[in-house]
Amino acid sequence: MKTISLAHLLFFTFNFLLAQTKLPIFQSPKDSSNHAMLTQLINEEFMNGEKINGEKVDSMIVLRSEISARILGYEYSFNPSFTLCDQLNQKSIDTITAISVKSKRSIPRQVYQCRNLRTLELVNSQIKKLPRKLRRLHRLNTINIYANKINKPLKLARNSTVKNLVLFASDAPKRFNSFRLLQQLNLKNNNLEKFPDIKDCKNLKELNLNENNITLDGLPNDFKSNLESLSLQNNKIQSVPAAVGFFTHLKILALDANEIASIDPNISQLKNLQYLGLYNNNLSEVPKVLYELTSLKEIDLYYNQIEHLENEVSNWKNLEILYLANNKLRTLPDNIGDLISLRELYLHHNNINTLPENIGSLSQLTILRVNQNHLNDLPDAILKLDRIENLDISGNFLQTLPYGTFHLNHLKILSLFNNPWDEPTQEFIHSQAQLLKEKNLIVHYDEPEFLD
Repeated sequence: MKTISLAHLLFFTFNFLLAQTKLPIFQSPKDSSNHAMLTQLINEEFMNGEKINGEKVDSMIVLRSEISARILGYEYSFNPSFTLCDQLNQKSIDTITAISVKSKRSIPRQVYQCRNLRTLELVNSQIKKLPRKLRRLHRLNTINIYANKINKPLKLARNSTVKNLVLFASDAPKRFNSFRLLQQLNLKNNNLEKFPDIKDCKNLKELNLNENNITLDGLPNDFKSNLESLSLQNNKIQSVPAAVGFFTHLKILALDANEIASIDPNISQLKNLQYLGLYNNNLSEVPKVLYELTSLKEIDLYYNQIEHLENEVSNWKNLEILYLANNKLRTLPDNIGDLISLRELYLHHNNINTLPENIGSLSQLTILRVNQNHLNDLPDAILKLDRIENLDISGNFLQTLPYGTFHLNHLKILSLFNNPWDEPTQEFIHSQAQLLKEKNLIVHYDEPEFLD
């Protein structure tokens, strides 16, 4: 199963409490019930602890992903995260730092009395403007607005304190020049079709535009910013234009769940980029320009149509995590071992029939998942992966296993399910699994027939 680096999650988590429940809208009641059933079964498998059936879970996740691809959209249910302003008394007004306003047409006067207020949350309201009076709250640095339903885009009066602004499923303004100190801006799920005007937001570091209808068509090449994190997941992007290459400060670029089939060569200007997400797009190959992004530490190419990697993959000397599962790979380049910093390699659900000897040079590798492929044998070089902790080779066509596999120094999880092992190998696997179980090493395997 796919993991996401903690650093990535922390970087993308804006400093607010998202008081919402996301409810998918399915094409049919059958899809809805099947999705719920698969989710329950997957959760039950994880609750089994060391008895988890990796192959079974992977199959269910694939089925659930197929159903998820047919989701028409989402509905959101919001609840206040903080004390409601209607419940404030004089004592709390003097000390409170975060409050919620629910179902109002304007910001109540009590809010302006909260001199220590840092976070203001507006839920299910109909507020047309964030007024100038908010400037009186000198400590106010975060405003979160959920489902603000008005007929026109929200107006923003000039403000010199707010650094974090969330407009989630609301009517977002077209420009943000009034909030020039903004550092984090979340415009998720606002039906936006164009990139917002943030030219005057010189301090903006993080921009979340997930779940909109943005195509990036017409994005001007003179668009300059100091953005370090840009998330455009679940939009309508078919091609990444040259203009994105001018966001030269970017460290994180998330383009997952779009329709991307091509990327402009000017993206090579992103010299500081450390994370690139292209999960679930339409790439038939790794665009050559991506091999020029030598600062990358993590790249996600899950669920594309990629058939091969070029030898230029060796340029990724700083890469730590490589997601290539659920593609159409048949082979790996012989120089894959040149990725000297690689710690996690996900190759499962491809058509790979052999692993190159050079894979043994991945001296930092702790996770190797090459399950659900077409492997007929494992190279002895696999025994050189001295730091490997999680090795999954289930769902292949393996008949024999290098005997030293069980004696890799740091191995914690070894998955061997669903391979046509010959009888001596079955006996060997069973005997070693029983011995290593006493050392808390988890071995997932099919019980040999001779035990029946």
